[in-house]
Amino acid sequence: MDTVNKPYPETGRKLPPFLRTWSLQNPQVASCGNHDHFAIIYDNQEDQLDFIVPFLRLGMERGEKSVFIVDDNTPETVIAAMEAHGIDVDAALATGALALVTKDDAYLKNGDFDPDWMIDFLAQSIEAAKKEGFRSVRASGEMTWALGPAGDSHARLVEYECKLSSFFAGYDMGGICQYNRRRFRPETLMHVIHTHPKLVFRGELCENPYYIPAEILLDRGEKMEDMVARLLENMAENTRLRRSLAAETEALRRSEKMAAAGRMAASIAHEINNPLEAIVNLWYLLNQEKLSPDGREYLDAMGKELNRVSHIANQILDFYRTGATAAPVDLGQVAEEAARRYSRPAGSGGPSIEIQRRAPATVFGSPGEFGRLFENLIVNAQEAGATRIRIRVSHGRGWNKPARPGVRVLIADNGAGIPSDLVSKVFEPFFSTKQQKGTGLGLWVSKAIVQKHEGSIAARTSTRPGSGGTAFSIFLPAA
Repeated sequence: MDTVNKPYPETGRKLPPFLRTWSLQNPQVASCGNHDHFAIIYDNQEDQLDFIVPFLRLGMERGEKSVFIVDDNTPETVIAAMEAHGIDVDAALATGALALVTKDDAYLKNGDFDPDWMIDFLAQSIEAAKKEGFRSVRASGEMTWALGPAGDSHARLVEYECKLSSFFAGYDMGGICQYNRRRFRPETLMHVIHTHPKLVFRGELCENPYYIPAEILLDRGEKMEDMVARLLENMAENTRLRRSLAAETEALRRSEKMAAAGRMAASIAHEINNPLEAIVNLWYLLNQEKLSPDGREYLDAMGKELNRVSHIANQILDFYRTGATAAPVDLGQVAEEAARRYSRPAGSGGPSIEIQRRAPATVFGSPGEFGRLFENLIVNAQEAGATRIRIRVSHGRGWNKPARPGVRVLIADNGAGIPSDLVSKVFEPFFSTKQQKGTGLGLWVSKAIVQKHEGSIAARTSTRPGSGGTAFSIFLPAA
């Protein structure tokens, strides 16, 4: 469901067009509210207010009270920016949906900054807002007051930001601390980065990998050795998770690309099948006629090309036809049956096929599809000029998941091999190293069969004279 355009239950209103656009462009920020603590580090007033004002207006549209603590800008400047963004400031102030507060009535109420007093001030603001009928408060304060003599204590600012994260987590409040990058010292901004789980910079809400939990920054009795160990462990875990996510995203992208290519190819194959059958019938009738030698030669060439096109169409359609019943399959037996169909006796000019079965190797799937897998790889070796093919079927473990038992299959030949710069492309649909002789579908279909059964396939090859050849390694999970 479109959460941006649906009415909010607290108000029964849909977002106005401006905020719908802003929310779609800033989905992470649009989802922020209660319990979220982040900072914006900005270079100029335009970047600052073009982000803060829509954020506060979004809160008002959702039935929240919005509070802006003014300091670096004048109240008149903030009001003008709000009106430019479609906020009826007079009405919002009158209903209490908006509050403009100066630094002297907030951070420096007592003439100096006290982190605990400020936290109490925010808690009282939430209590007062709820009595007025608002469900929560979102606040944003300009932090330039900390540059003056009253806010001179850098340690108290860090303490406040640390306490604010804990406070937001337990109260119906969330907000943005505003820091002008041109006015704060780099040392202070470094602590701003360390104390905020999320940061806004140049219009982007960023998950902050440099955030340090408050208990570490405030050093509440934890040994430095333990702090360092925890930070390093968190860093390693975050890196592992990011790497895993990137790998899964890339695998999903490739899988979706392959699936889309397969669906398109199956659709095309289905559409050309009927006219193809008509052409084959016409070829058959024409073949009964008396033709000149040249005409007969052309007709024979036509027949070979028709067979090639028909083979491509049927190969695609066979793989995408459903209805095959999955069952336990002995891959060694399937390999032997495929070898019998394609092996040739010694001296016949065809390849010899050697099968090594170390033990019954059972997987769960379609016997017909596994048969097509072996046939495709055997035919591929034959077309590469192999005179010897070796197939080994044995128990094994997953390459990326060693705890996962399964079956390993090796199909190696002594053919011409594949150039190293083309190996990465051999599983792509319609890619072939055999020019007009190949369809470019055999290895693509083979990989699709393996992946369909939750397995993996890889190729190794060499084109060195006298020691060339290709080996396909396959892993399939055990039944």
